[in-house]
Amino acid sequence: MENMDKKKEIPPEEYPVHVKKWRSANPNIVKLWYAAEKAAVKAVREKTTIKLAHGVRYRYEPGVLFADLPSGRSLAYVNPRIKPDPKFGKDGIVFDGMDQVKKKWMSHRTYGGRLVENLVQAIARDCLAESLMRLDAEGYKTVMHVHDEAVLDVPIGTSSVEHVTEIMSRPIDWAPGLPLKAAGFECDFYQKD
Repeated sequence: MENMDKKKEIPPEEYPVHVKKWRSANPNIVKLWYAAEKAAVKAVREKTTIKLAHGVRYRYEPGVLFADLPSGRSLAYVNPRIKPDPKFGKDGIVFDGMDQVKKKWMSHRTYGGRLVENLVQAIARDCLAESLMRLDAEGYKTVMHVHDEAVLDVPIGTSSVEHVTEIMSRPIDWAPGLPLKAAGFECDFYQKD
């Protein structure tokens, strides 16, 4: 919580209260955190594959824990191992990877919330990639993309925002039932909405 309170507007002693309230208001997300962590730990401990919902699974191969995504792509956690987590009094996953601040290879501890964050970000990326390929197939020139938005260079009068958003809102074969909706706007130069 401290990392989220950048402006230091909440007294640190109140963090646990806010965390508890948020978790009470979002029980399904909390359940997903625990399910993902339990599955990943079991996959590493038993050197097996554990399925979650919607085409997500954790798969252990020698030296790597894979998080297989509905799109068919996988995330990889190198050299996964189970180690006691003294902060939470239970076993957790440690893996090796690049520290993005120190710029060196080191061990990282992960947990359910972070595993789910990785899944959500990866699946969102795959949805955007699907949209970018569809836009390309329809003749649109994507000049860049930023997080969840595509920036297109379209000659005036040759298409519409409505057509682009319709393409980006189409169902995805590997994500049946996923509600997708796009919005957009026209401008002469790149800007945030």
